[in-house]
Amino acid sequence: DSQEVVQDVLEGRLELGVVGAKWEDGKLDYKDFVKDILTLVVPSNHPWARKRSISAKQLGGEAFILREKGSGTRKIMEQALAKLGIDTGSLKVVAEMGSTEAVIQGIKTGVGVSIVSKRAVDEELGYGLLKEVQIKGITFQRDFYIVGNKTRTTSPLCQAFTNFLMGFPTNLILKPCKR
Repeated sequence: DSQEVVQDVLEGRLELGVVGAKWEDGKLDYKDFVKDILTLVVPSNHPWARKRSISAKQLGGEAFILREKGSGTRKIMEQALAKLGIDTGSLKVVAEMGSTEAVIQGIKTGVGVSIVSKRAVDEELGYGLLKEVQIKGITFQRDFYIVGNKTRTTSPLCQAFTNFLMGFPTNLILKPCKR
């Protein structure tokens, strides 16, 4: 998750990382990388699958899958829901998963609904395996960042890789790995 990546950068185990949220620390340097949208996703046979949108309050009664604490996705989701007065503690959480792919599989098998990166479910949405449902009054937009440690000298290889990433077409990146 993003928090682990940031910790590894701070402690020198990683020279750079790509994260979906910022953690405040004066030693960290963030470069804007790519924009992302989070969206509520439900199984294709779910009653909400035929709706364009629901109210945020409706989330409270539905089985919900969360990403683990420290996940950038979870952090952004919690912040956006909090603006509407919704605390994740009020959700009927049935599972807490350690990866986006695990959440997607949980949604597909009917364990619950969740808010995930739209980029991560493009294929499932395109094939109709999952459905996207808007939550009235809320937009889950976030940035991905390349994070490094300001107190370390960047190696030439790391700088070349960063330059490569910054020049890469963003529609070809950030697809989840299928294992």
